[in-house]
Amino acid sequence: MAVYLKNKNLLREYYRCKERGELTPEMTQMFILLVNRISHKFYYQRYEDGQDAKQTALYHLVRAWHKFNPEKSDNPFAFYTQVAKMGFATGWNQIHKPGSPQHISLDRTGANGESNYNLI
Repeated sequence: MAVYLKNKNLLREYYRCKERGELTPEMTQMFILLVNRISHKFYYQRYEDGQDAKQTALYHLVRAWHKFNPEKSDNPFAFYTQVAKMGFATGWNQIHKPGSPQHISLDRTGANGESNYNLI
């Protein structure tokens, strides 16, 4: 499998972004590539849920790009991957909030042992 993002390229682009004070289009493309690659590890019942989670992950990356500290680590790939994963988790939790209509469990609490659907 070919390497799709290299640390040296991410680090070089990070310094360019820091110098400009904003994300470059190249760094944005790297983030999109990272999010798309990570998204293949997850399964969503609905296509829209996966797209929402991707957007949340990308949002987290855009908000946190400047928090990478090259004095602590020379591995921006690991840092940005973790930020994206946290974004996916946040997206998942927003989609699947407890008590939402999407959360239905089969509960045998009926008087005669019949099955009742209850929202949890």
